[in-house]
Amino acid sequence: MLFRKRLNGLSAKVKKAAVGVLTVAVVAGSVITGTSIRAGAYSKTQDILNELLGTAKPYGVVAEEFKNANHNQTCFATNKLVITDQWMSAWLDMSVGTTYIRSFDNSGSSEVNVDRNAFNNLVLGTDYDYEPRENKYYIKDTDGKRTGAVINVANCKDTINVYYAEDYMDVTAALDNVYDNFKVYADTPDSEADIVISAYDERKIDLSSFKNKQIVVVNMYANNYIDWQGKEVTSYYGEGQLNITNKAQGQFVIINLLGGDGDADIKRFSINGKNTGGLTDIDISDTVIFNAVNVTGHINIGEVCGIVVAPKADVTLTSTCNGRTLSKSFVNVNGQMHFISDNQQQETTQKETTSAAESSSETTQADKTTTAQETTKSNETTAAQETTQADETTAAQETTKSNKTTIDAGKETKPTKPNETTVDFNKQTKEHTTSSAQVIKKTGEVAGDEELVTGKENETVDGSRVRKTGEVAADEEVIKTGDNNHVWVYIVILVVAAVISGTVIVISKKNDKR
Repeated sequence: MLFRKRLNGLSAKVKKAAVGVLTVAVVAGSVITGTSIRAGAYSKTQDILNELLGTAKPYGVVAEEFKNANHNQTCFATNKLVITDQWMSAWLDMSVGTTYIRSFDNSGSSEVNVDRNAFNNLVLGTDYDYEPRENKYYIKDTDGKRTGAVINVANCKDTINVYYAEDYMDVTAALDNVYDNFKVYADTPDSEADIVISAYDERKIDLSSFKNKQIVVVNMYANNYIDWQGKEVTSYYGEGQLNITNKAQGQFVIINLLGGDGDADIKRFSINGKNTGGLTDIDISDTVIFNAVNVTGHINIGEVCGIVVAPKADVTLTSTCNGRTLSKSFVNVNGQMHFISDNQQQETTQKETTSAAESSSETTQADKTTTAQETTKSNETTAAQETTQADETTAAQETTKSNKTTIDAGKETKPTKPNETTVDFNKQTKEHTTSSAQVIKKTGEVAGDEELVTGKENETVDGSRVRKTGEVAADEEVIKTGDNNHVWVYIVILVVAAVISGTVIVISKKNDKR
């Protein structure tokens, strides 16, 4: 009553102004609330991916062996790259990041050609000789002799950094970790699965009853048959027959591929009315997961948008897919693998630590030469000699923009947060910048999902940095998983504003009638 009396005492102009202000507050509050809810859902999605994929998360392909028989368009991590004459690059500018290659098989071809829009860091687990005039890296064996394998970066010399770090990532351990995580889901009994699709059921997954469930587990059984060649084949669904509906944003669908006895295909499907042939939906590529940990044979994939988890299988790409593949071996025979993921723009967790990061605690063995001890050749410029020229801006002088980390070249790196890991390559570590313009462009800046690369005693190696396992930089804020408690504050404000606005309008109308 008192509230109404006070409102009645206000003039008509004041009442109208109050209504206008409250209306703006309601609209602004709605926008803030929606944005906050979306941010919370996003952070939870990325945190779940971190838990499921671990150190494999930042790559479009992780495989013991990678063979690029067609034009490659993703960053990847592999223990062995089978060299072909095909170009390696990234898909437009969406697949930035790091590619790690531990060793090479150059029995069929010798030269790796890296395209201009490729990943911005290439980490090699094998030492090399760099020829700056050719912009080529000649791979060496353990005895220091050239093996014949060559990496040609002439086409991307101003945009790529090349490093030598033998144990940058343990690919085998990464795949084993993924296997363990997804084997738990694959072992889900039918009585506990959310949806069960038998061998001869329709391949339809309706998620309308699971709107509030973050991870939906589907047990899908194969139809096994003998083809016309007498070969045993596993069919989980025919091309275009799998239909997923009512999937919420940020909701995971883990489809356990069970009961398979032969080679299998994972092909195009539809989801929320969209056909996955050429689909580049970030949410779908991050959250629709084909769990094939029980498949140990061969899998053909094509026109899939999502993640194919098959760490014990040999996977062949037969047509373009968007997302990730984790497998024992990966061969691209047609189309491209596109890494479509929010992982490329921002990270929201600091939980992972790679074996390369763990190497920071290792003591350099007596028979290994550290970076500081490395004697440079006459035609190479040492880090100490790389003091920027008068027309260049030094790292010490460079004032970085807000939310960026300044690197003071030649000094210790900025202390990181407790959960952050700075890579210390006490083993022999190299980096070559291929143009002076690159030094000016890149020195002193660390992106949101990059780490500092350090040499002996935490000194930065030529101001370089490597994108790694999705850990945020020292000055980047982390969105807490599913932290939407503050949203209720906005909701309360909205309700109060709406009540006050409605009361003012009612009183104004009554006064007008009088």
